[in-house]
Amino acid sequence: RLIRGGVGTIILDSVCISRQGKSHSLQLEINEEYISSFRSLVRHVKEEGVVLGIRLTHCGAKTSRAICGEKPVSSSVINFGKDFDQSYPFDSYGAEEIVLNFKHAAEQAE
Repeated sequence: RLIRGGVGTIILDSVCISRQGKSHSLQLEINEEYISSFRSLVRHVKEEGVVLGIRLTHCGAKTSRAICGEKPVSSSVINFGKDFDQSYPFDSYGAEEIVLNFKHAAEQAE
């Protein structure tokens, strides 16, 4: 519908790079399970001459175990309130893992 209306650019906002970085249960996640759906969307949008962008994210500590499946991770111990779990600080290996997740998600998004 947007494409038929003449839109020139579509941006998918806040697509998480891993389940660990998910901020809410309905957030899109770029992973092997959904990559074929993303590719289908991209192909359709490009066929219509529209540019598609994607903003990759990792929510850090602003999540909970119920949403992301594990204790939230951040650069330091943080708790954003009653709807969130206290995070644990990642070390250099954890930081490298997040960077690699961004890299892998960006490669999948191309």
